[in-house]
Amino acid sequence: MPEIENAYALTQHEPEQFDLVTASFGEDIDGEIKTWLHESIRVYDDAHKNLFISKAPEWRRISEGKPRDKEKAFPWPNCSNLVVQIVGQRVDEITARVIEIIWAVSPTGVFRYPAKTDDPKRTSEKRRILERFVDIVAYEPDELDLYRIESVGFADCARLGFAPFKVIPEHRVNIRAIGYDGDTKRKKLEGQLAYDGPKVENLEYEDVVCDPRATSWDKSRLKYHKRRLSKHELQERAFSGYYDEEEVEKILGKPDRYGPVEEKRREQQKKGVQLDDASKILAEWDVHECWFWWWIKVKDESGKLQQVKVDLIWSYHFSTRTVLRKIFNFMPDNACAIIPTKLNIADKGVRGVGYAEMLSNAQEEVSTQHNQRIDARTMAITGILTTTNYNMDKNIKIYPLCILPGGPDAWGIVNKPSDIGDGGIADEEMAIRLADERAGVAYSQR
Repeated sequence: MPEIENAYALTQHEPEQFDLVTASFGEDIDGEIKTWLHESIRVYDDAHKNLFISKAPEWRRISEGKPRDKEKAFPWPNCSNLVVQIVGQRVDEITARVIEIIWAVSPTGVFRYPAKTDDPKRTSEKRRILERFVDIVAYEPDELDLYRIESVGFADCARLGFAPFKVIPEHRVNIRAIGYDGDTKRKKLEGQLAYDGPKVENLEYEDVVCDPRATSWDKSRLKYHKRRLSKHELQERAFSGYYDEEEVEKILGKPDRYGPVEEKRREQQKKGVQLDDASKILAEWDVHECWFWWWIKVKDESGKLQQVKVDLIWSYHFSTRTVLRKIFNFMPDNACAIIPTKLNIADKGVRGVGYAEMLSNAQEEVSTQHNQRIDARTMAITGILTTTNYNMDKNIKIYPLCILPGGPDAWGIVNKPSDIGDGGIADEEMAIRLADERAGVAYSQR
């Protein structure tokens, strides 16, 4: 970061050591929490199964503009099969507008003092330095990298109506060789701190779940992020002290699958990547990182029992009923580290309606009109021929310039080629304008 000249001295709080405090309330209470958590995850996963397995992949297909069938056979084989990119274009448009609103104006983060200070000039300078600092680290890929992360997240939100972000603490150390030890002749390694602070990451639509009955994210008592971890990632978390090492060892021989889930496998196959699902190196474990609150009874100074609400974070492996971690919420004000975004806040519930669901019928209509116009023009230009050869296939299909069996002297053109004019372009344009109005990206709405 460039040095700031003539900067006033800044005051800063002494850094506090980041510590995860274990939350265990005895075998009875912990067992009660575990039973409730297991049953809640089972019910929530079942409630979202159709959404995650059927609807979300279909919405992604619509957003990508991929035809339902690779090749169409009606009205003839290999007829026009183009998907007009109604959804994809509107997703790019609304994402660009949102990102422009956030990032086109500096500073990225605005700091204000809620009360008057003794030295207004010094206060103003401190505010300016903080705003400039956040501007720099927000763009920097090795720091917060917010521009890229928010662009990806808001595009997902526009497609599906909902996209989750997550704020996590990150500690990165770069290791380098600085020579050889004189006695052992081994390389001497040195660790250099690369980054220590908050980090924002994009989460998958299917990996974040809350109570389907909740009217808003905060109203859900239980929220969880389903982490799909490899063996190396589990061992790394155990080594770092984030997971209980003994509990991790218990589940290492019981992965949930050998390879990615079916939805991810299909995505890789479309890109030409074929993963071997029998390889142990691709084994994955589904660890539910659960954020929830619980009421417990504690004694006060006078010895009376009182009900206390505690905010907890449990990492739970569902298939083996194993608790890998149970700690108190370490976020300020017991906030959840998962931050949801929603396309249309007027919709009830946590998940909004995305453009893929909102404009799917419009995209289907415009694509049908376009393909019919192309097919009609092809038929009008080529026509259909007849012949007296009765040995041709009796089940022949009609297509442009095909040859049909006929009587003596029946060789000729059944329908004379003609010009069909604009072929319904005006209807397509009207449908596109209606889609723009519904999506809120029409030029009249700028």
